[in-house]
Amino acid sequence: MEPGQVLGDRYRLVERLGRGGMGEVWSAADQGLDRRVAIKIVLAELDGEPGLIARLRQEARVAAGLQHPGITVVHDIGEHRAGDRVHPFFVMELLAGTDFRTLLAGHPDGLPVERVTELVAQVADALDYAHRKGVVHRDVKPANLMELAEGGVKICDFGICRYADATTQLTATGGMLGTPAYMAPEQYEGKPVDARADLYSLGCTLHALLTGRPPFTGSPATLMHQHLTADPPRLTVLRPDAPPELEHLMARLLAKDPEDRPATAADVAAALRDIPHRPADPAPGPVGDGITQENLPTEPVAVPPAGDDGTPPTTRAPRPPHLTRRRVLIGAAATAVAAVGGGGVALASLLKDHDRSDSDKPTGPIVLSGYFGAVNEVAVAQLRGKTVAVSGTADGTVRLWDLAAGEQVGAPLSGHTGAVFGVAVGHLNGRVIAVSGGDDNTVRVWDLAAGTQLGAPLSGHSDAVSAVAVGQLNGKTIAVSGAWGDGAVRMWDLAAGKQLGTPLTGHSDSVNAVALGQLKGKAIAVSGELDGTVRVSDLAAGKRLGAPLTGHRNAVYAVAVGELMGKAIAVSGGADGTVRVWDLAAGKQLGAPFENDSGNVNAVAVGQLNGKTIAVSGAGRGVVRVWDLVAWKQLGAPLTGHSDMVNVYGVTVDQMNGKTIAVSGAGDNALRVWDLAAGKPFTYPGS
Repeated sequence: MEPGQVLGDRYRLVERLGRGGMGEVWSAADQGLDRRVAIKIVLAELDGEPGLIARLRQEARVAAGLQHPGITVVHDIGEHRAGDRVHPFFVMELLAGTDFRTLLAGHPDGLPVERVTELVAQVADALDYAHRKGVVHRDVKPANLMELAEGGVKICDFGICRYADATTQLTATGGMLGTPAYMAPEQYEGKPVDARADLYSLGCTLHALLTGRPPFTGSPATLMHQHLTADPPRLTVLRPDAPPELEHLMARLLAKDPEDRPATAADVAAALRDIPHRPADPAPGPVGDGITQENLPTEPVAVPPAGDDGTPPTTRAPRPPHLTRRRVLIGAAATAVAAVGGGGVALASLLKDHDRSDSDKPTGPIVLSGYFGAVNEVAVAQLRGKTVAVSGTADGTVRLWDLAAGEQVGAPLSGHTGAVFGVAVGHLNGRVIAVSGGDDNTVRVWDLAAGTQLGAPLSGHSDAVSAVAVGQLNGKTIAVSGAWGDGAVRMWDLAAGKQLGTPLTGHSDSVNAVALGQLKGKAIAVSGELDGTVRVSDLAAGKRLGAPLTGHRNAVYAVAVGELMGKAIAVSGGADGTVRVWDLAAGKQLGAPFENDSGNVNAVAVGQLNGKTIAVSGAGRGVVRVWDLVAWKQLGAPLTGHSDMVNVYGVTVDQMNGKTIAVSGAGDNALRVWDLAAGKPFTYPGS
């Protein structure tokens, strides 16, 4: 859209205020009533989504019926035709004020308690009105809330709200509605939602306003796991000046079960106004490393554009760890390891067989546990003649396991100050190495034989590093990393310990997965992205190859590369529950997607089994599946053993003792090892 264009023969566009995944927001002149308004126009292609257009129209009418001082007024709806495209638009009041996300930018450690409770109480008042009208917002977050210059608060963007009893046909858009950092557990599970989902999101917003961040952070897969299973951090640990009554209310708002949350938004407003306040709230101090906000807009905006992730979109320093009881236990365990082991432990002495009596030896399926959090990623290396799994975990460690013996090797590799999301293995100057990326925005390199970190952390990403891969480029050993939120894919020269060139261009805001391969003699990176695309980049040229590969209906969480009947392929999995195979040279999907009935596909790997190319996927309900890419079908029954209440987040395929194996890591804080030919778990020696 361009300034001066007229929509509906009435609204002349003046200035673009924002842009998001679905469209743009403009200030405009209403030439019929001689007033300034805000217009949100949906520019995403909706040709194949007639139901979505119907839903948008209905929701605009619903929003127009909400007349409350705390809710943005919707004046009009219309459609703009551009050639054969139809773009719905919504006309709203133009607001003068500052959205809560921008307020947070100026208070990276949180706003004063008394101010927060009053602001959120006003939001709760407005939500209570909407809920009594039968309307659920479904995307309450700081970016959708505004403090007005003249006083008061407005809820913006009821553009994805719905009647609580709306029909399925008018609410299904092929994915979850909401923002991952602020979504209620029932939204992740795809269950029907009611007003209590808004109260959970309001609790996440309350947490962000008080501490500078929502209760959970990380990749989409990690966020889903945390919202479904993890306890939120204690408010009074992060904000010692917060009254205990406020902490109690926060815990109720963030309850996993909607039945355990407050009954109504009116109850929340009343509870907030009853919170006792100290005579003077001191400015909160940082917990650990502070979070900084830079380069933010200083001018207020009207209505945030669709597609905003709801968190401060700025460069920030490494996040402080959640000081939960679990984190304290992790710290105690790390202290004990340091006291006993005296720092780095040479692996040579730890790869020796341990002397155990027969009664001490474990039996049954190999389960590698001992973590203090979900296993987010796993890779396999050959080290001193042993097949070793290398895992990255939510407890911030990288751990090694002797797969044949079913035993941990050495002490955990510690250095990251937050969860580890990505792990890959390779060779550097004769060493077997692992590369890890995590929530502290860094990439780290580990000498696996010595059990030590090599060099300083590699810094450059402005948000959590979600994925890493290791390969070769022009004779150099490199790592490639993607990040959740900063839209950058970066290359690292591991020998020099520095970034290689400029970030690869042509990516979406969030890169969830990355793999390295070869295509027509070129070194390439394949990435899976939050916008549902798979993208291919030429590493030497530092740019994207061809158009994004489209087909997934929601975020892509995992990618792997391989070869199928002489073709370079990528395999991807995502939030739409499918596994898809791509011909990289042709730039198109091969065959129909493999449908998975276990929820999100969070992990994929490619390998060979009995001369056939296979893919292995990890998904919800603790399920691992094997797919025959030649016969184009699932091989055998799903591999089960992980808890059926968790997601499988990492999977890899390799060889051990002449057998093709898969190793999977999941939210039950464990690794499992699978004999793919037999379709069953590996067992401990002697079982």
